[in-house]
Amino acid sequence: MLRSCPQRLHSQRRAIHARSTSLDRAPAQGQKAAQSVEKESIIEGHTWEWRHRWHVYYETAGTQGPPLVFLPGFGVGCFHFRDQLRDLGSDHRVWVMDLLGQGNSWPSHDPAPHADGDFKYWGFGPAAEEWAGDLIYSVDTWTSQIEAFLATVVKEPVYLLGNSLGGYLAVSLAARRPDLVKGVCLVNATPFWAFIPSPKSKNWFSRQIGRVIWAGAVPVPRWARWASSRWWDALRNPGTIRALLAQVYCNRERLSDELVAQIVEPTSHPAAASAFASIIFAPKPENSFNEGLHKLRAHGVPLCLMYGREDPWVRPVWGQQAKRIVPNAPYFEISPAGHCPHHEAYEVFNILVRKWIAHHETDGEEPLPERLDAVEIGLANELVCAELVSGEPRNAFERIASGVLGGRPRESG
Repeated sequence: MLRSCPQRLHSQRRAIHARSTSLDRAPAQGQKAAQSVEKESIIEGHTWEWRHRWHVYYETAGTQGPPLVFLPGFGVGCFHFRDQLRDLGSDHRVWVMDLLGQGNSWPSHDPAPHADGDFKYWGFGPAAEEWAGDLIYSVDTWTSQIEAFLATVVKEPVYLLGNSLGGYLAVSLAARRPDLVKGVCLVNATPFWAFIPSPKSKNWFSRQIGRVIWAGAVPVPRWARWASSRWWDALRNPGTIRALLAQVYCNRERLSDELVAQIVEPTSHPAAASAFASIIFAPKPENSFNEGLHKLRAHGVPLCLMYGREDPWVRPVWGQQAKRIVPNAPYFEISPAGHCPHHEAYEVFNILVRKWIAHHETDGEEPLPERLDAVEIGLANELVCAELVSGEPRNAFERIASGVLGGRPRESG
């Protein structure tokens, strides 16, 4: 049984006052600039104690309008959605939460203390503390975190939007608790996570592998400590992080020193190395991403897909596959944009979010745009556009991928 504590330990008003331009609707044909209303959004930071001694950090903006919850990808946190907090917070209630073991969400004490009290890493000791016996940084843990957050902090059904790993988790949560969501928006959602088979796998051989290999629970076993800590030290190097971002960011202007510093900062937490080791070895969830999509479709959960077209990791073929599983899901491609269109092309992305939310809040009376062009609506980045696409393969590569990946909806009954 999930045990959660809704106690808010800390809430402070951050000194982030941002003038946000709210573009409520696309302009009429031939109109170069949309009417806008400048509103000031205030971002507040909070810490929520979940389960035992796990402190979860989240940020909020807005006091009225539909509720939106954003879920970050691997290695980032609330800071990656500041453009959404500032802008969408003017007419929505917005939450962004750091996943446990990411950003500013960490255990408050060492879950497995080392005999040497000066040892710099948490979780590398001989045995787990009693309160940390079920601490695994896995999809199942994060899904439970989101479930508890929605049930005890937000306390109402929300629109759940996730980028990369956050998209995977949005599907996982909505498949488990469709009553907690009004809709799901996937932003270049990773379609797979973890490589160790689940001990609950339906395949007998996979179950045995999942039971034999370390499943990511603290403490980190002795054989994994040396390799994981050194791999972690290499991975969190600012140069390495910048190189990884350069692979997936199409808009290099958004790849700033500040972004790199924001990603590096949480890696200095003493629990970061053991969290990384746990993430690497944590087992797969019981249900795959595609199985989760099938459940969303069966439950009638509204789904929207917003993908950066130039993402070299989660290529458009993965969005097309999701579209085949849930055929009525609108599928937008944003270009030029890579793996993080909410950050690389935030103005167009925010307009799409507003349009999609309004479409559902008005029971379809507010139409979805077929195309948004930055030039026509007078945005700063005049190169970006977004198109509502069918999801059908457009070239030989996509046709081959479609045949390999499959993804047609299952017949009911």
